[in-house]
Amino acid sequence: MDGCSRATDCPKTEVNGVVWPATKSGEKGAAPCRVGYSGLRYALCKEDGTFSNYIDDSQCVALPQDCKDTSGLWTPVPDGTVQWASCPYAFTGKRSAKCVNGQFVIDQSQCIPKPTQCLDNGTFPTRGINYTATASCPAGYTGSLLGTCIDTGIWDTNTSGCVPMTCPSDGVFADTKVDMPVSAPCPTGYTGQQTSKCGTNLKVEPADRSKCVGSPRDCGTDVHDVLAMSESTLDFGHKTYRAKSDEST
Repeated sequence: MDGCSRATDCPKTEVNGVVWPATKSGEKGAAPCRVGYSGLRYALCKEDGTFSNYIDDSQCVALPQDCKDTSGLWTPVPDGTVQWASCPYAFTGKRSAKCVNGQFVIDQSQCIPKPTQCLDNGTFPTRGINYTATASCPAGYTGSLLGTCIDTGIWDTNTSGCVPMTCPSDGVFADTKVDMPVSAPCPTGYTGQQTSKCGTNLKVEPADRSKCVGSPRDCGTDVHDVLAMSESTLDFGHKTYRAKSDEST
């Protein structure tokens, strides 16, 4: 014997749960990286036929991790997933959470502070959120408007309390809402329709008989003709007639 020992190859070996393949002495054996990482890690096969305790895992790359959340706000999701939720109290809008390697990255750039009041809009004054106010209904209506300052800073108007005002029937024209047109047959002896409108004073305006055609059969007085003087003029569109209030017809 010359006193020299021969290097021994390393057999397939399991060390601390890692299985190293059979490897020649002086070379590196390769094994998969630990759980949660991709790639290979290496250990040198020593001359005595065992693997070195030093493990080279510089080539191992961490795998993306799923995200878990204990707050109850976000749902556990795979890496790279984006989900949305409402902004915190006192803010409006949506915030997002992106799962990045096991951690939620929160983006609240779209969260806007909620208004604290509704501004005067010409109908209701400036008031705080949830305040309720009343105002007069528009012209031609009776009752009250009801406004509620909602959390978006806008007055929400309820018009159900406003009731249209009407002109009562005058014997010729039917009941009519304010500012609404109304029509009726022309006076006796004429064909066509006479028209009018309900005024804001709740009285039917003087009739427009310009579309009435024909000749009167008598000189009877229409309910819309008021003879303030001893002699008045009746205009029926095509012809004009004069009548005296002190003469029989």
